[in-house]
Amino acid sequence: MSAGKKIVSFICLSILLTVCLGLFRPQKSYSEFSRDHFWTLKTHTSEKYGIVIYGDSRVYRGLAPEFVSSGTGLSCFNFGYSSGSMSQRMLDFADSHLDDTKTPVIVLGITPYSLTVDALKDQQFLQELNRSGYDKFQRMYIDPRLVFFDKIEPTDLFGMGTTLSEDHCTDGWVKTASPERNLSAGLESYKKSLSGNPIDQKAVDGLIRQIAAWGKQNITVIAYRPPTFDGMEALEDELTGFDENELASEIEAAGGFWLDLPNSGLVTYDGSHLTLESTIDVSQAINFRIKKLINR
Repeated sequence: MSAGKKIVSFICLSILLTVCLGLFRPQKSYSEFSRDHFWTLKTHTSEKYGIVIYGDSRVYRGLAPEFVSSGTGLSCFNFGYSSGSMSQRMLDFADSHLDDTKTPVIVLGITPYSLTVDALKDQQFLQELNRSGYDKFQRMYIDPRLVFFDKIEPTDLFGMGTTLSEDHCTDGWVKTASPERNLSAGLESYKKSLSGNPIDQKAVDGLIRQIAAWGKQNITVIAYRPPTFDGMEALEDELTGFDENELASEIEAAGGFWLDLPNSGLVTYDGSHLTLESTIDVSQAINFRIKKLINR
């Protein structure tokens, strides 16, 4: 066989093997290319929505826009971020994506951590916001076409990988599923993150002022504490001095609506984030409140 034919045969065989690997590759727990595209698009999109969801990881994992907006006739996007705070910067960001041509609704998932000094740094959001032009272009337009080439780790073979799976949805929700339950992992993590990390009263005051301003613009604000489990709430309240009843009263006095969502009947997989089934339950509960408010 001539050298030229050998090269052609090698190229054809390589293409065939690549296609076969893509078709029969093991199931990955998440796609790195999809994840990178997801966060960059969320940060830099100029789209506006009838319902804007905002909060931290308990929100971007714990509220499904398709269920929140069902039957409302309103578009919906989840703008939650890891360690997302209730800073004026993030409230302005959420506000910038509200479609004021209809009956806009903003849903705020307020955790004690989201009002703390460390959270107010908004590290993940600023990291995405300040990416270089090249990085933004690659993540926005090139990465979605490279999902086929996500690298395969040894642990992905034969079902050896993590049992936590993540689907980075186009509506800003990270659909998360895990058959495992480890409540103590969340408690240990939050002991560290909340120790020496007090609630910033200025952030609380700013949040209340913003809710009042939204009310004057006929924007419906629904706020709630993302459910976890009783042990986590007790830990958060003890370490931060968070008073849920007081905050709820201030929000309602400012014109917002507080939705009390008890932990009873809801399940977390790590002590902090809800299972997929409980996420859908909470999303439907918020959907019920939205429909009552916009149909008054």
